[in-house]
Amino acid sequence: MLIFGGAAILCYGIAIIVLIRLLILKKRGLTAPGRILAVLDDFESERIAVRFCDRTGKDFTIISSSASYGYKNQLGKEVKVIYDPADPSKARV
Repeated sequence: MLIFGGAAILCYGIAIIVLIRLLILKKRGLTAPGRILAVLDDFESERIAVRFCDRTGKDFTIISSSASYGYKNQLGKEVKVIYDPADPSKARV
């Protein structure tokens, strides 16, 4: 029982850290249009590879950190990307 309680606390801790990072990114981040380059299907969910340009015009490609469905026929579709101007590789779709 103690192991499950510890695992639950660890999972909640990780979720809180992810949420805090997302809130900081939303507060400080800039938005840019991105295009879906690829759909990565791992049989349980889909993640997308997206290319976007930062404010200096440099290209970046990221893979979505959260999985979802419905992107199979969306190659080339424009999506909104939010990125950290200090480190554009830290971006979210």
